[in-house]
Amino acid sequence: MALYAAAAAVLAGVESRQGSIKGLVYASSFQNVKQLYALVCETQRYSAVLDAVIASAGLLRAEKKLRPHLAKVLVYELLLGKGFRGSGGRWKPLLGRHQARLKAELARLKVHRGVSRNEDLLEVGSRPGTTCQVPRFVRVNTLKTCSDDAIDYFKRQGFSYQGQASSLDDLKALKGKHFLLDPLLPDLLVFPAQTDLHEHPLYQAGHLILQDKASCLPAMLLAPPPGSHVIDACAAPGNKTSHLAALLKNQGKIFAFDLDAKRLASMATLLARAGVSCCELAEEDFLAVSPSDERYRQVQYILLDPSCSGSGMLTRQLEEPGAGTPSKERLHALAGFQQRALCHALTFPSLQRLVYSTCSLCQEENEDVVREALQQSPGTFRLAPALPSWPHRGLSTFPGAEHCLRASPETTLTGGFFVAVIERVEVPRKIFAFDLDAKRLASMATLLARAGVSCCELAEEDFLAVSPSDERYRQVQYILLDPSCSGSGMLTRQLEEPGAGTPSKERLHALAGFQQRALCHALTFPSLQRLVYSTCSLCQEENEDVVREALQQSPGTFRLAPALPSWPHRGLSTFPGAEHCLRASPETTLTGGFFVAVIERVEVPSPTGRSTGTRTYTQPSPKEKEETANSSSWS
Repeated sequence: MALYAAAAAVLAGVESRQGSIKGLVYASSFQNVKQLYALVCETQRYSAVLDAVIASAGLLRAEKKLRPHLAKVLVYELLLGKGFRGSGGRWKPLLGRHQARLKAELARLKVHRGVSRNEDLLEVGSRPGTTCQVPRFVRVNTLKTCSDDAIDYFKRQGFSYQGQASSLDDLKALKGKHFLLDPLLPDLLVFPAQTDLHEHPLYQAGHLILQDKASCLPAMLLAPPPGSHVIDACAAPGNKTSHLAALLKNQGKIFAFDLDAKRLASMATLLARAGVSCCELAEEDFLAVSPSDERYRQVQYILLDPSCSGSGMLTRQLEEPGAGTPSKERLHALAGFQQRALCHALTFPSLQRLVYSTCSLCQEENEDVVREALQQSPGTFRLAPALPSWPHRGLSTFPGAEHCLRASPETTLTGGFFVAVIERVEVPRKIFAFDLDAKRLASMATLLARAGVSCCELAEEDFLAVSPSDERYRQVQYILLDPSCSGSGMLTRQLEEPGAGTPSKERLHALAGFQQRALCHALTFPSLQRLVYSTCSLCQEENEDVVREALQQSPGTFRLAPALPSWPHRGLSTFPGAEHCLRASPETTLTGGFFVAVIERVEVPSPTGRSTGTRTYTQPSPKEKEETANSSSWS
């Protein structure tokens, strides 16, 4: 079978230091990554035992064409695994000729070492140990099902549901076919440590995600509401991304970045199986993503789980031999990248909340990175208190570090993990009011004070000179633009300015030019969501023509929003959509003459495929969907 050949190739690559197990598995052409990864890890774990059995049985001497790494995989499958998959191909009869001898040598080895169980043959460092103490956590994918239905299915399969756990002691006591609902995460089921669900129909159909509890914390703590725009900065393999999509209920958008094309391709399959439809995958370095790009203007939530030493991963020694304690040089390089990524994420203009996480136990990759990033954004972002009842807190290396979370097998019954929740410091709501006339501003200040207005900042400044990139205006989402105009709709204009009833063509041209520049300038503010343009003019040149020209200069970015459908007097039909504008006059609305246009930003749609700059990951074909997501029936 191709599985065994692929596993042998990965083991050979690990031995020759070509890469880690995970990296080589993703680099292989074998499609079922999880199946290959599980087989390689288990074969590697029993490597010394398998070498001893193979040598004692003389297998390689008898089968001279059988390569050592392939022999190791086959013997693991025969003696310690689940037996040969499918028909076993040509390997089943080959190993069958030596089966009795191999089993006898394994039994002899157990007698020699005075043990009865296979796992007791492992070296101390390779024994399950704390791994066995960590339960099997299973996240229910709410895009396809709900916890109650998943629990009922397991009960029909003979599992005994023990209700919601009340403490870690309940999780420690799990055994046999008992399972619980996690005390913290409402859609997380907990099974005994050795429960294997990789072949379970609900897992294969995408109803269940096998994900450690600590790994579920980042998306849960980010908590983006449905409809949000979210960035998953270092996304593969995709479990956290699918969790984000479930929280969003597939409403909104996730921009997911990763540099590894093969990992992204596998991720696309995983997300399709999980029923995720709101995610756009990009084969791109997150550090190269521009925060000023129009596509990310509405991003308010970012999940950043960057490459790390993995020192908290219980299986890391299997994936990358010798990686238990990273060298100072490697830590320095990783922390540098992590800090750059976090500081870059904090520059996205609409960002409100960010979760930074690693599967590392090293202070250099965790508290130190967070502290440095916050110091570079003084007064703008802060650490948010997260899960006050969580027992394992961040190291006290700086004020507020106790708001961070740590996880470990000993304290939380999970893999080693670190999580920090960073939120923008709320700026008091404010109105920025601009005018060039000092005397008019002084009168305005008196009026506002009399009206009890306290949230307005007056500026004697030309609005056209106001920079949209100024940090003060970064959160401006609403603009009211009522520029100087001819006033031809004002009933008293003739009294104020004799002869102004019908403005000259020259004056109209000058006014319309200024109005158009002001409107186009207003539309460049990066966080702008909605703008109202108004005049007390009846002239088309100052109204519909100005709006049409500004929209033509921002194609696909802004549009006219329908306003007050029952209003009797609409905009002149000079361009498609002009009927959304409002006009007013004494004759039609019993008011002064007026014009109003409501302009709103157009939400950027996701492409059908998943844009990657140089590649596009499309949805799987119907056949692929059928193979990976036969998920409509559980019975």
